[in-house]
Amino acid sequence: MSAAILSGCANPILDTLPDRNAAAPPALTANKVISLSVVRQEFPMMTRLASEGVDPRAPGTPRATRRSQFSDPIAMRRLTVAVAEYPTEQGAFTAFTDLVDDLRYAPGSIGLGRPDVGQYALATLTRRSGGPIGVTIAARDGPLIIQVSSTGLKYSREHLERLIRLAERQLSIAVTAGGPPE
Repeated sequence: MSAAILSGCANPILDTLPDRNAAAPPALTANKVISLSVVRQEFPMMTRLASEGVDPRAPGTPRATRRSQFSDPIAMRRLTVAVAEYPTEQGAFTAFTDLVDDLRYAPGSIGLGRPDVGQYALATLTRRSGGPIGVTIAARDGPLIIQVSSTGLKYSREHLERLIRLAERQLSIAVTAGGPPE
């Protein structure tokens, strides 16, 4: 049996190896992510908070993260908001560079320009093999990286502008909200 096959198993011996299943960073406080009421101002069809907690997809090695996913009543359309806080601005810069590369070179990715959010930002549209369209706004400001993305919504310029407004609000909340990780 190869190590690749074993790596997907819950194995207490393998789990003690260095760099194996490193502990997830702690969750940022809930006040660092926009609420459902703020999301509904831009996307009224989002009626529920589908999930929230630590962001397992955060790039690099953040100090703490938080991810919230909002959806419509039948979960056909989703909006995801994620915040990652890094120990240093350099750490955030490196993680953001990797994130931008991942977004730019994802299969079916189309660049939508640089929205005016944070110090650095990128907007992309992704459509993979006839699947639903996804739009992502990623931005970095100091030691913070935020992502706001939608899936299953019809793309338009207005849709992009709404996502940008949410990204601006999210970054503002993350920068001004205090409190240590939970």
